[in-house]
Amino acid sequence: MKTPRLPYHQLAAESFNLLLAAKKVLFNGHLGQGFSALIWLRVSQINGCHFCIAKHTGEAREAGEAEARIATLAQWRDSDAFTPAEQAALEYAECITHLVDGVPDSVFLPLKAHFSDAYIAELTVTIGFMNALNRIAISMYGD
Repeated sequence: MKTPRLPYHQLAAESFNLLLAAKKVLFNGHLGQGFSALIWLRVSQINGCHFCIAKHTGEAREAGEAEARIATLAQWRDSDAFTPAEQAALEYAECITHLVDGVPDSVFLPLKAHFSDAYIAELTVTIGFMNALNRIAISMYGD
């Protein structure tokens, strides 16, 4: 595995430890460990964070996600491995990750048919959180 350009986890230890604590809370939250790992993996795929892709692929496996779901995640629209609720969440994750002009109602409202407000709020934080971690890792590990 590549080493970071700077030992950022040591140089910014207090902040980094808070990020790790937040990750633990989210990983054990409403989404469940398996689906959290899949959301993090999909966001990392979009952002091209190779370090994060490897990490979250392993986390998804450890959480019991089926290989078929992991293997077809980038093509989830063409896969029958994901429920309509999961598809709505993945669409939302992609929309937030590619965010330019906000999240349209056509992406947000389907979430309401499948999830509680608390779940949607945690999903939103989970997606935003992973986008932030991807950017930290991409900056520190380079290309």
